[in-house]
Parts: sequence; structure tokens; C-alpha cells
Amino acid sequence: MLHIWFERLIADDGSERVFAHIAADRVFGYAAEIKATIPKGVLVSVPPKLKPIDEWLVRKCGFKRIGTVELDGEENAVLEKVE
Repeated sequence: MLHIWFERLIADDGSERVFAHIAADRVFGYAAEIKATIPKGVLVSVPPKLKPIDEWLVRKCGFKRIGTVELDGEENAVLEKVE
């Protein structure tokens, strides 16, 4: 099962950003749903166990790799939906 939740964050410069977090019970089969659910301009954290989703979103679904962020003791990939 795929679970996506959104969090509003205030950046150091005072701007507001929306961050989406992804959790899933399996790696494959969720890219289309993620693409359809995440609006353009939203940052997305992808945990290490879902690395193939991260790569697919960048190659095929209009996301750009921004960097990483540590969440719950794990280094999560950070993507931004650009298309």
C-alpha cells in the first residue's frame, strides 16, 4: 500500500514549501500514482528502501533530484516535481 502525506515547512528565508513524504509496502507499481498525486513544485522525500522509485521518478515522471535529508535516522533522497 502507498501512503503519501504532506507537510508545510518554512525555509530559512521565510518562504513556505510543501514537502511530501512517501511510504510504501513494496518498491514497484506506485510511480504513476505518485506522479498523479504530487503537484508541481512540491519536494518529495523518498526513503532508501524505495530507491528504485526515486530513480524511476527522475527518469520517467518529471522529477528532479535536489539532494538528501536525514529523517528517522535514514538518509532520504529529496526530489522536486518540475513537470
